[in-house]
Amino acid sequence: MLERNSRVLAAVSGGPDSVALLHVLVSLRSKYNLTLSVAHLNHMIRGRDADEDARYVEKISKKLGLPFFCARKNVPLFMKKTSLSPEEAARKVRYNFLERIARNQKADKIAIGQTADDQAETVLLALIRGTGIAGLSGIPPTRSLEKSAAMVIRPLIEVSRPEIEEYLKTKKITARIDASNLKPVYLRNKIRMELLPLLETNYNPNIKTALVRLANILREDNQFILEETKKLVPKLLVKNNGGIRLDLHVLRTIPPPLQQRLVREAVNTISKNTQPLSTIHWEQMKNLINSGRTGSYLTLPGMVTAGREYNSLLFAPQKYPKNAVKYLDRELNVPGRNYIPETGFTIDTSLLEHSENFPKGREKAVFDYDRINFPLRIRFRKAGDRFHPFGMKGSKKLKDYFIDRKIPAGERNTVPLLSDKRRIIWVMDPGKCGYGIISEKVKVTGKTKRILQVSLQTE
Repeated sequence: MLERNSRVLAAVSGGPDSVALLHVLVSLRSKYNLTLSVAHLNHMIRGRDADEDARYVEKISKKLGLPFFCARKNVPLFMKKTSLSPEEAARKVRYNFLERIARNQKADKIAIGQTADDQAETVLLALIRGTGIAGLSGIPPTRSLEKSAAMVIRPLIEVSRPEIEEYLKTKKITARIDASNLKPVYLRNKIRMELLPLLETNYNPNIKTALVRLANILREDNQFILEETKKLVPKLLVKNNGGIRLDLHVLRTIPPPLQQRLVREAVNTISKNTQPLSTIHWEQMKNLINSGRTGSYLTLPGMVTAGREYNSLLFAPQKYPKNAVKYLDRELNVPGRNYIPETGFTIDTSLLEHSENFPKGREKAVFDYDRINFPLRIRFRKAGDRFHPFGMKGSKKLKDYFIDRKIPAGERNTVPLLSDKRRIIWVMDPGKCGYGIISEKVKVTGKTKRILQVSLQTE
Protein backbone atom coordinates (compact mmCIF):
# COMPACT_ATOMS: atom_id res chain seq x y z
CA MET A 1 0.00 0.00 0.00
CA LEU A 2 2.87 2.37 0.70
CA GLU A 3 5.83 3.13 -1.54
CA ARG A 4 8.84 5.35 -0.97
CA ASN A 5 8.11 9.04 -1.49
CA SER A 6 4.34 8.51 -1.34
CA ARG A 7 2.20 11.56 -0.67
CA VAL A 8 -0.50 10.34 1.73
CA LEU A 9 -3.69 12.13 2.73
CA ALA A 10 -5.03 10.59 5.95
CA ALA A 11 -8.78 10.73 6.53
CA VAL A 12 -9.16 11.28 10.27
CA SER A 13 -12.55 11.42 11.97
CA GLY A 14 -11.08 11.68 15.46
CA GLY A 15 -12.19 8.19 16.48
CA PRO A 16 -9.80 5.46 17.72
CA ASP A 17 -9.29 3.75 14.34
CA SER A 18 -8.41 6.84 12.31
CA VAL A 19 -6.30 8.33 15.12
CA ALA A 20 -4.34 5.07 15.36
CA LEU A 21 -3.91 5.09 11.57
CA LEU A 22 -2.52 8.62 11.65
CA HIS A 23 0.06 7.78 14.32
CA VAL A 24 1.09 4.60 12.48
CA LEU A 25 1.67 6.64 9.30
CA VAL A 26 3.70 9.18 11.26
CA SER A 27 5.83 6.34 12.66
CA LEU A 28 6.47 5.11 9.09
CA ARG A 29 7.19 8.57 7.69
CA SER A 30 10.99 8.31 7.81
CA LYS A 31 11.13 4.72 6.54
CA TYR A 32 9.09 5.54 3.43
CA ASN A 33 9.93 9.24 3.16
CA LEU A 34 6.22 10.02 3.29
CA THR A 35 4.63 13.40 2.80
CA LEU A 36 1.60 13.40 5.10
CA SER A 37 -1.48 15.62 5.41
CA VAL A 38 -4.77 15.27 7.29
CA ALA A 39 -8.37 15.69 6.10
CA HIS A 40 -11.50 15.88 8.26
CA LEU A 41 -15.11 16.25 7.12
CA ASN A 42 -17.91 17.45 9.39
CA HIS A 43 -21.09 15.75 8.15
CA MET A 44 -23.29 18.17 10.12
CA ILE A 45 -25.24 15.30 11.65
CA ARG A 46 -24.07 15.26 15.27
CA GLY A 47 -24.15 18.99 16.08
CA ARG A 48 -21.77 20.17 18.81
CA ASP A 49 -20.05 16.78 19.11
CA ALA A 50 -19.08 16.95 15.43
CA ASP A 51 -17.61 20.43 15.93
CA GLU A 52 -15.58 19.11 18.86
CA ASP A 53 -14.30 16.25 16.67
CA ALA A 54 -13.06 18.76 14.08
CA ARG A 55 -11.26 20.83 16.70
CA TYR A 56 -9.66 17.71 18.16
CA VAL A 57 -8.33 16.50 14.79
CA GLU A 58 -6.99 19.97 14.03
CA LYS A 59 -5.21 19.99 17.40
CA ILE A 60 -3.46 16.64 16.91
CA SER A 61 -2.54 17.58 13.33
CA LYS A 62 -0.82 20.74 14.52
CA LYS A 63 0.90 18.80 17.30
CA LEU A 64 2.29 16.38 14.72
CA GLY A 65 3.24 19.23 12.38
CA LEU A 66 0.93 18.10 9.57
CA PRO A 67 -1.15 20.20 7.15
CA PHE A 68 -4.84 20.05 8.14
CA PHE A 69 -7.83 20.39 5.82
CA CYS A 70 -11.40 20.57 7.10
CA ALA A 71 -14.83 21.15 5.54
CA ARG A 72 -18.50 21.07 6.53
CA LYS A 73 -21.13 19.38 4.37
CA ASN A 74 -24.83 19.14 5.13
CA VAL A 75 -25.30 15.40 4.55
CA PRO A 76 -29.01 15.31 5.59
CA LEU A 77 -29.78 17.95 2.94
CA PHE A 78 -27.68 16.06 0.38
CA MET A 79 -29.65 12.88 1.17
CA LYS A 80 -32.92 14.64 0.44
CA LYS A 81 -31.66 16.05 -2.86
CA THR A 82 -30.13 12.81 -4.12
CA SER A 83 -32.49 10.15 -2.66
CA LEU A 84 -29.48 8.23 -1.34
CA SER A 85 -29.42 6.27 1.93
CA PRO A 86 -27.65 7.96 4.88
CA GLU A 87 -24.66 5.64 4.55
CA GLU A 88 -24.30 6.08 0.79
CA ALA A 89 -24.88 9.85 0.97
CA ALA A 90 -22.23 10.29 3.67
CA ARG A 91 -19.86 8.06 1.73
CA LYS A 92 -20.31 10.00 -1.53
CA VAL A 93 -19.86 13.38 0.19
CA ARG A 94 -16.80 12.14 2.09
CA TYR A 95 -15.04 10.76 -0.98
CA ASN A 96 -15.78 13.84 -3.07
CA PHE A 97 -14.12 15.90 -0.33
CA LEU A 98 -11.13 13.56 -0.01
CA GLU A 99 -10.60 13.42 -3.77
CA ARG A 100 -10.67 17.22 -4.01
CA ILE A 101 -8.07 17.62 -1.25
CA ALA A 102 -5.96 14.81 -2.72
CA ARG A 103 -5.88 16.56 -6.10
CA ASN A 104 -4.93 19.88 -4.53
CA GLN A 105 -2.16 18.28 -2.48
CA LYS A 106 -1.04 16.00 -5.33
CA ALA A 107 -1.49 13.05 -2.97
CA ASP A 108 -1.18 9.59 -4.53
CA LYS A 109 -2.69 7.76 -1.53
CA ILE A 110 -5.79 8.39 0.58
CA ALA A 111 -5.52 6.40 3.80
CA ILE A 112 -8.75 5.27 5.52
CA GLY A 113 -8.84 3.80 9.03
CA GLN A 114 -11.25 0.90 8.54
CA THR A 115 -10.39 -2.28 10.44
CA ALA A 116 -11.01 -6.03 10.42
CA ASP A 117 -14.00 -5.41 12.71
CA ASP A 118 -15.47 -3.04 10.12
CA GLN A 119 -14.92 -5.72 7.50
CA ALA A 120 -16.66 -8.41 9.56
CA GLU A 121 -19.60 -6.09 10.31
CA THR A 122 -19.90 -5.16 6.62
CA VAL A 123 -20.02 -8.81 5.51
CA LEU A 124 -22.68 -9.68 8.09
CA LEU A 125 -24.66 -6.57 7.20
CA ALA A 126 -24.60 -7.55 3.54
CA LEU A 127 -25.64 -11.11 4.39
CA ILE A 128 -28.57 -9.98 6.54
CA ARG A 129 -29.85 -7.52 3.95
CA GLY A 130 -29.50 -10.03 1.15
CA THR A 131 -26.76 -9.68 -1.43
CA GLY A 132 -24.49 -11.50 -3.85
CA ILE A 133 -20.75 -11.90 -4.22
CA ALA A 134 -20.13 -8.16 -4.60
CA GLY A 135 -21.75 -7.33 -1.27
CA LEU A 136 -20.12 -10.25 0.54
CA SER A 137 -16.72 -9.14 -0.79
CA GLY A 138 -16.86 -6.43 1.83
CA ILE A 139 -14.51 -3.46 1.93
CA PRO A 140 -11.65 -3.59 -0.61
CA PRO A 141 -8.18 -3.07 0.96
CA THR A 142 -7.26 -0.78 -1.95
CA ARG A 143 -9.34 1.00 -4.55
CA SER A 144 -8.65 3.28 -7.49
CA LEU A 145 -10.68 6.48 -7.82
CA GLU A 146 -12.35 7.84 -10.95
CA LYS A 147 -11.85 11.55 -10.29
CA SER A 148 -8.36 11.39 -8.83
CA ALA A 149 -5.02 9.78 -9.48
CA ALA A 150 -4.90 8.86 -5.80
CA MET A 151 -5.53 5.32 -4.61
CA VAL A 152 -7.57 4.59 -1.48
CA ILE A 153 -5.64 2.41 0.95
CA ARG A 154 -6.86 0.80 4.17
CA PRO A 155 -3.72 -0.25 6.08
CA LEU A 156 -5.67 -1.47 9.13
CA ILE A 157 -8.22 -3.61 7.29
CA GLU A 158 -6.86 -6.83 8.82
CA VAL A 159 -6.15 -5.32 12.25
CA SER A 160 -8.74 -5.96 14.97
CA ARG A 161 -10.33 -3.27 17.12
CA PRO A 162 -8.84 -4.72 20.35
CA GLU A 163 -5.39 -4.41 18.75
CA ILE A 164 -6.16 -0.78 17.92
CA GLU A 165 -7.24 -0.11 21.50
CA GLU A 166 -4.12 -1.78 22.88
CA TYR A 167 -1.92 0.27 20.54
CA LEU A 168 -3.50 3.54 21.67
CA LYS A 169 -3.25 2.53 25.32
CA THR A 170 0.42 1.60 24.99
CA LYS A 171 1.23 4.84 23.19
CA LYS A 172 -0.95 6.84 25.64
CA ILE A 173 -2.93 8.32 22.75
CA THR A 174 -6.48 9.57 23.31
CA ALA A 175 -9.27 9.59 20.76
CA ARG A 176 -12.82 10.87 20.43
CA ILE A 177 -15.78 8.50 20.91
CA ASP A 178 -18.91 8.80 18.76
CA ALA A 179 -21.75 8.19 21.23
CA SER A 180 -24.11 7.15 18.42
CA ASN A 181 -21.92 4.06 17.87
CA LEU A 182 -22.67 2.90 21.42
CA LYS A 183 -26.44 2.54 20.99
CA PRO A 184 -27.83 -0.72 19.53
CA VAL A 185 -30.41 1.10 17.42
CA TYR A 186 -28.88 1.21 13.94
CA LEU A 187 -28.48 -2.19 12.31
CA ARG A 188 -24.68 -1.96 12.05
CA ASN A 189 -24.49 -1.09 15.75
CA LYS A 190 -26.70 -4.06 16.64
CA ILE A 191 -24.40 -6.34 14.64
CA ARG A 192 -21.35 -4.92 16.44
CA MET A 193 -22.81 -4.96 19.94
CA GLU A 194 -25.13 -7.98 19.87
CA LEU A 195 -24.71 -10.36 16.93
CA LEU A 196 -20.91 -10.60 16.69
CA PRO A 197 -20.43 -11.17 20.46
CA LEU A 198 -23.14 -13.88 20.30
CA LEU A 199 -21.39 -15.62 17.38
CA GLU A 200 -18.00 -15.36 19.10
CA THR A 201 -19.32 -16.78 22.38
CA ASN A 202 -21.59 -19.55 21.11
CA TYR A 203 -20.32 -20.53 17.67
CA ASN A 204 -16.83 -19.44 16.65
CA PRO A 205 -14.42 -17.37 18.77
CA ASN A 206 -12.61 -16.46 15.54
CA ILE A 207 -15.72 -15.45 13.60
CA LYS A 208 -14.29 -12.06 12.66
CA THR A 209 -11.21 -13.67 11.13
CA ALA A 210 -13.43 -16.13 9.26
CA LEU A 211 -15.58 -13.31 7.86
CA VAL A 212 -12.52 -11.34 6.76
CA ARG A 213 -11.17 -14.47 5.04
CA LEU A 214 -14.53 -15.02 3.31
CA ALA A 215 -14.50 -11.44 2.02
CA ASN A 216 -10.98 -11.87 0.64
CA ILE A 217 -11.91 -15.10 -1.20
CA LEU A 218 -15.12 -13.71 -2.69
CA ARG A 219 -13.39 -10.49 -3.72
CA GLU A 220 -11.13 -12.49 -6.03
CA ASP A 221 -14.14 -14.30 -7.53
CA ASN A 222 -15.96 -11.00 -7.92
CA GLN A 223 -12.97 -9.43 -9.66
CA PHE A 224 -12.94 -12.23 -12.24
CA ILE A 225 -16.64 -11.67 -13.00
CA LEU A 226 -16.07 -7.93 -13.29
CA GLU A 227 -13.28 -8.44 -15.81
CA GLU A 228 -15.52 -10.68 -17.91
CA THR A 229 -18.30 -8.10 -17.71
CA LYS A 230 -16.01 -5.33 -18.95
CA LYS A 231 -15.45 -7.32 -22.14
CA LEU A 232 -19.21 -7.39 -22.81
CA VAL A 233 -20.12 -3.78 -21.95
CA PRO A 234 -18.99 -2.17 -25.24
CA LYS A 235 -20.88 -4.79 -27.25
CA LEU A 236 -24.17 -4.94 -25.33
CA LEU A 237 -24.81 -1.64 -23.54
CA VAL A 238 -26.10 0.79 -26.18
CA LYS A 239 -26.89 4.43 -25.30
CA ASN A 240 -30.47 5.28 -26.19
CA ASN A 241 -31.97 8.80 -25.81
CA GLY A 242 -30.41 9.46 -22.41
CA GLY A 243 -30.84 5.86 -21.31
CA ILE A 244 -29.31 2.43 -21.91
CA ARG A 245 -30.66 -0.34 -24.17
CA LEU A 246 -29.86 -4.05 -23.73
CA ASP A 247 -30.72 -6.66 -26.36
CA LEU A 248 -32.77 -9.31 -24.55
CA HIS A 249 -32.01 -12.08 -27.04
CA VAL A 250 -28.27 -11.68 -26.42
CA LEU A 251 -28.67 -11.05 -22.67
CA ARG A 252 -30.47 -14.37 -22.19
CA THR A 253 -27.53 -16.28 -23.71
CA ILE A 254 -25.19 -14.95 -20.98
CA PRO A 255 -24.76 -16.70 -17.60
CA PRO A 256 -26.84 -15.08 -14.81
CA PRO A 257 -23.80 -13.68 -12.91
CA LEU A 258 -22.81 -11.70 -16.00
CA GLN A 259 -26.43 -10.71 -16.66
CA GLN A 260 -26.59 -9.25 -13.18
CA ARG A 261 -23.37 -7.27 -13.64
CA LEU A 262 -24.50 -5.87 -16.97
CA VAL A 263 -27.78 -4.73 -15.43
CA ARG A 264 -25.89 -3.16 -12.55
CA GLU A 265 -23.55 -1.43 -15.01
CA ALA A 266 -26.56 0.01 -16.86
CA VAL A 267 -28.16 1.26 -13.62
CA ASN A 268 -24.92 2.77 -12.33
CA THR A 269 -24.24 4.50 -15.65
CA ILE A 270 -27.54 6.37 -15.35
CA SER A 271 -27.71 6.98 -11.60
CA LYS A 272 -23.96 7.42 -10.90
CA ASN A 273 -24.61 5.17 -7.92
CA THR A 274 -22.02 2.48 -7.17
CA GLN A 275 -24.20 0.40 -4.85
CA PRO A 276 -24.87 -3.22 -5.92
CA LEU A 277 -28.45 -4.29 -6.62
CA SER A 278 -30.08 -6.04 -3.69
CA THR A 279 -31.25 -9.64 -4.02
CA ILE A 280 -34.86 -8.44 -4.07
CA HIS A 281 -34.18 -6.05 -6.94
CA TRP A 282 -32.34 -8.71 -8.90
CA GLU A 283 -35.23 -11.18 -8.49
CA GLN A 284 -37.54 -8.49 -9.88
CA MET A 285 -35.13 -7.91 -12.78
CA LYS A 286 -34.98 -11.62 -13.61
CA ASN A 287 -38.77 -11.72 -13.89
CA LEU A 288 -38.66 -8.69 -16.18
CA ILE A 289 -35.95 -10.29 -18.36
CA ASN A 290 -37.48 -13.76 -18.59
CA SER A 291 -41.25 -13.26 -18.49
CA GLY A 292 -42.06 -9.56 -18.52
CA ARG A 293 -44.36 -8.16 -21.20
CA THR A 294 -43.81 -5.13 -23.37
CA GLY A 295 -44.65 -2.05 -21.32
CA SER A 296 -43.93 -3.65 -17.94
CA TYR A 297 -41.32 -1.92 -15.79
CA LEU A 298 -39.99 -1.54 -12.27
CA THR A 299 -38.19 1.10 -10.23
CA LEU A 300 -34.58 0.50 -9.18
CA PRO A 301 -32.30 2.31 -6.69
CA GLY A 302 -31.01 5.70 -7.81
CA MET A 303 -34.36 6.72 -9.38
CA VAL A 304 -33.84 4.46 -12.41
CA THR A 305 -36.61 2.61 -14.23
CA ALA A 306 -36.06 -0.63 -16.12
CA GLY A 307 -38.69 -1.47 -18.72
CA ARG A 308 -39.47 -4.08 -21.39
CA GLU A 309 -39.91 -2.84 -24.94
CA TYR A 310 -40.38 -5.78 -27.31
CA ASN A 311 -36.97 -7.47 -27.50
CA SER A 312 -35.08 -4.82 -25.55
CA LEU A 313 -34.55 -3.91 -21.93
CA LEU A 314 -34.48 -0.13 -21.44
CA PHE A 315 -32.96 1.71 -18.49
CA ALA A 316 -33.74 5.40 -17.99
CA PRO A 317 -33.99 8.08 -15.31
CA GLN A 318 -37.33 7.63 -13.55
CA LYS A 319 -40.04 9.44 -15.47
CA TYR A 320 -43.18 7.52 -14.56
CA PRO A 321 -45.77 9.26 -12.35
CA LYS A 322 -45.48 8.53 -8.63
CA ASN A 323 -48.81 6.72 -8.52
CA ALA A 324 -47.49 4.25 -11.13
CA VAL A 325 -44.51 3.01 -9.10
CA LYS A 326 -44.80 -0.74 -8.77
CA TYR A 327 -41.95 -1.63 -6.41
CA LEU A 328 -40.87 -0.32 -3.02
CA ASP A 329 -39.10 -2.08 -0.17
CA ARG A 330 -36.66 0.00 1.90
CA GLU A 331 -35.24 -0.43 5.38
CA LEU A 332 -35.61 2.67 7.55
CA ASN A 333 -33.05 4.23 9.86
CA VAL A 334 -34.36 4.35 13.43
CA PRO A 335 -33.96 6.95 14.75
CA GLY A 336 -33.24 9.06 11.68
CA ARG A 337 -34.50 10.77 8.54
CA ASN A 338 -35.40 8.71 5.48
CA TYR A 339 -36.23 10.17 2.08
CA ILE A 340 -38.46 7.83 0.02
CA PRO A 341 -38.23 8.87 -3.65
CA GLU A 342 -40.86 6.34 -4.79
CA THR A 343 -43.47 8.15 -2.70
CA GLY A 344 -42.09 11.68 -2.64
CA PHE A 345 -42.07 12.06 1.12
CA THR A 346 -39.63 11.95 4.01
CA ILE A 347 -40.08 9.71 7.05
CA ASP A 348 -38.63 10.87 10.37
CA THR A 349 -38.35 8.31 13.18
CA SER A 350 -37.60 9.26 16.78
CA LEU A 351 -37.74 7.76 20.26
CA LEU A 352 -39.88 9.38 22.97
CA GLU A 353 -40.38 8.71 26.65
CA HIS A 354 -43.94 7.72 27.49
CA SER A 355 -46.19 10.72 27.92
CA GLU A 356 -49.87 11.38 27.50
CA ASN A 357 -48.93 14.57 25.64
CA PHE A 358 -46.93 13.14 22.78
CA PRO A 359 -47.57 14.80 19.38
CA LYS A 360 -50.45 13.48 17.28
CA GLY A 361 -51.76 14.24 13.82
CA ARG A 362 -52.72 12.83 10.43
CA GLU A 363 -49.10 12.62 9.34
CA LYS A 364 -47.74 11.28 12.64
CA ALA A 365 -48.11 7.92 14.34
CA VAL A 366 -46.81 6.52 17.61
CA PHE A 367 -46.03 2.91 18.48
CA ASP A 368 -44.90 0.87 21.48
CA TYR A 369 -41.19 0.64 20.67
CA ASP A 370 -40.66 -2.59 22.62
CA ARG A 371 -43.42 -4.46 20.72
CA ILE A 372 -41.81 -3.79 17.33
CA ASN A 373 -39.65 -6.47 15.69
CA PHE A 374 -36.94 -4.44 13.98
CA PRO A 375 -35.84 -3.58 11.35
CA LEU A 376 -38.60 -1.34 10.06
CA ARG A 377 -39.35 -1.25 6.34
CA ILE A 378 -41.54 0.82 4.08
CA ARG A 379 -43.02 -1.11 1.18
CA PHE A 380 -46.03 -1.59 -1.04
CA ARG A 381 -48.46 -4.47 -0.63
CA LYS A 382 -47.68 -8.10 -1.44
CA ALA A 383 -49.95 -11.04 -2.19
CA GLY A 384 -51.40 -12.50 1.01
CA ASP A 385 -50.77 -9.43 3.19
CA ARG A 386 -52.84 -9.29 6.37
CA PHE A 387 -53.32 -6.42 8.79
CA HIS A 388 -54.66 -6.07 12.36
CA PRO A 389 -56.36 -2.63 12.35
CA PHE A 390 -56.40 -0.51 15.48
CA GLY A 391 -59.44 -1.29 17.66
CA MET A 392 -60.24 -4.66 16.03
CA LYS A 393 -60.01 -8.04 17.75
CA GLY A 394 -58.51 -9.92 14.83
CA SER A 395 -56.65 -9.47 11.57
CA LYS A 396 -58.04 -9.30 8.05
CA LYS A 397 -56.72 -9.47 4.53
CA LEU A 398 -55.21 -6.16 3.46
CA LYS A 399 -57.21 -6.44 0.22
CA ASP A 400 -60.46 -6.66 2.21
CA TYR A 401 -59.36 -3.78 4.40
CA PHE A 402 -58.82 -1.61 1.30
CA ILE A 403 -62.23 -2.60 -0.06
CA ASP A 404 -63.92 -1.75 3.26
CA ARG A 405 -62.21 1.63 3.23
CA LYS A 406 -63.23 2.18 -0.40
CA ILE A 407 -59.65 2.63 -1.56
CA PRO A 408 -59.75 2.84 -5.39
CA ALA A 409 -58.32 -0.31 -6.98
CA GLY A 410 -55.84 1.75 -8.99
CA GLU A 411 -54.34 3.20 -5.81
CA ARG A 412 -54.01 0.07 -3.68
CA ASN A 413 -50.62 -0.94 -5.09
CA THR A 414 -49.13 2.42 -4.13
CA VAL A 415 -50.39 2.82 -0.55
CA PRO A 416 -47.19 2.91 1.59
CA LEU A 417 -47.06 0.28 4.32
CA LEU A 418 -44.82 0.48 7.38
CA SER A 419 -43.88 -3.03 8.49
CA ASP A 420 -41.58 -4.64 10.97
CA LYS A 421 -40.05 -8.10 10.65
CA ARG A 422 -43.37 -9.86 11.33
CA ARG A 423 -46.28 -7.66 10.30
CA ILE A 424 -47.68 -4.44 8.88
CA ILE A 425 -47.81 -1.85 11.65
CA TRP A 426 -49.16 1.18 9.76
CA VAL A 427 -51.15 1.62 6.57
CA MET A 428 -49.82 5.09 5.76
CA ASP A 429 -51.61 7.99 4.12
CA PRO A 430 -49.83 11.35 3.81
CA GLY A 431 -52.62 12.62 1.56
CA LYS A 432 -56.28 13.57 2.03
CA CYS A 433 -58.07 10.23 1.85
CA GLY A 434 -57.87 9.58 5.58
CA TYR A 435 -57.29 5.82 5.51
CA GLY A 436 -54.09 5.84 7.55
CA ILE A 437 -54.34 3.51 10.57
CA ILE A 438 -51.88 1.68 12.82
CA SER A 439 -51.89 -1.94 13.99
CA GLU A 440 -53.58 -2.94 17.22
CA LYS A 441 -50.52 -5.11 17.97
CA VAL A 442 -48.13 -2.20 18.47
CA LYS A 443 -50.37 0.49 19.91
CA VAL A 444 -49.25 2.61 22.86
CA THR A 445 -50.80 1.51 26.17
CA GLY A 446 -50.47 2.39 29.84
CA LYS A 447 -47.71 -0.23 30.06
CA THR A 448 -45.65 1.35 27.27
CA LYS A 449 -42.19 2.47 28.36
CA ARG A 450 -40.70 3.70 25.09
CA ILE A 451 -42.50 5.24 22.15
CA LEU A 452 -41.46 5.25 18.53
CA GLN A 453 -42.83 8.29 16.68
CA VAL A 454 -42.97 8.18 12.89
CA SER A 455 -43.67 11.44 11.03
CA LEU A 456 -44.29 12.05 7.34
CA GLN A 457 -43.28 15.18 5.46
CA THR A 458 -44.62 15.51 1.95
CA GLU A 459 -42.86 17.35 -0.87
